[in-house]
Amino acid sequence: MESSVEPAPMITVKKPDNTEEWVENPAYVQWIAQDQQVLSYLLSSMTREIQVQVSSLEHASEVWKSVS
Repeated sequence: MESSVEPAPMITVKKPDNTEEWVENPAYVQWIAQDQQVLSYLLSSMTREIQVQVSSLEHASEVWKSVS
């Protein structure tokens, strides 16, 4: 499985008038969608006993680290 680092949720962009604005990072949006898909797969492949132990974790990497 390819490992990826969580991108920043917000980035600054320079507007035409040379001011900067904070906007949602498109790379973060894509990353979180993929992370949640992997998280869902991991949880669905676990026994109920293990699911209970990891259900409060928010990211696939957290679940993976806790069970490996």
